Amino acid sequence: ISCGGWLSWNAQILPRAPRRQLWLMLLTAWLLGLLLAAGLFPYSTDRPKRVFMQHVSRSSTHWDLTHVQLVSSEPLDMESGIWTVALDSNGVASLQKYAPFGCPAGSRPWDDSVGLYGELPHPFPLRDFVSGGVWAPRPRPELPVPLRLSVVAVEPQNLGGTSVKHLTISVAGNTHIMMTLGPRSAVTGWSLGFFEARGHGDAIVKPGTFPAGLPPKRSDCDCYYVLFTEGGGDPSRGRAEAFNFTVGVTPGNFRIDVWTTHLEAKSPQLQKEVEHAPSWVSLAAWVSEFQVHTMQV
Repeated sequence: ISCGGWLSWNAQILPRAPRRQLWLMLLTAWLLGLLLAAGLFPYSTDRPKRVFMQHVSRSSTHWDLTHVQLVSSEPLDMESGIWTVALDSNGVASLQKYAPFGCPAGSRPWDDSVGLYGELPHPFPLRDFVSGGVWAPRPRPELPVPLRLSVVAVEPQNLGGTSVKHLTISVAGNTHIMMTLGPRSAVTGWSLGFFEARGHGDAIVKPGTFPAGLPPKRSDCDCYYVLFTEGGGDPSRGRAEAFNFTVGVTPGNFRIDVWTTHLEAKSPQLQKEVEHAPSWVSLAAWVSEFQVHTMQV
């Protein structure tokens, strides 16, 4: 850095500088920086390692939508636990190696490729950026606001000889709700964006029809990702429906993963991990709920 700064202010010497000496200076600076980076501990109170932990309650529900009559199973418990992710290239290895208490007891690597989007509550669609986390099984945490997803209507359609069903989905929960729908090949359209399209004077969009087009293909999953946030002075927070939409689905297997975060809540297990975190770790922790809804359409 010092060599680069000096040369930037003295660029007139570059044409006259011996090439061999110039390369030697740059190589020396690079080796010095490499040795310092490799030999010094990269974290401190001023430069903390950023980590988030979520105590996740997980469940699954199966829906039989082969007929107009709605049939759903009772929700089944999936394994709940604490998910730990580090927001830098060193991953959780730094915690496991240097932190006095390491990661939560019983932590094991998590397979980020399972399900539609890893079967974990990603706050944003950044799975590849925060991959390599660990999972520690724990009892289900208490949740301030329950998450509910229901199929409230099924309408068979015949579009150009293709059998399609329009599923009306109702969702209630906390102020931050995310979901993935897939596979993409099963989705023929949805009502999300209806009011925006109407506001732009799209004459094709009429009540009972879908806006033209769907979001482009994602590089990290065979799914569509939906993010919902609710603000204002009196958000619903599970007391009423947060939002609903209709999606067109072809016959076969369809799946919706939905989750919500409770950023203001910590379980006793999370509080213990926060208290044990060293000063060079900036630890954000909260409880979340994750649900898998498989559907036979």
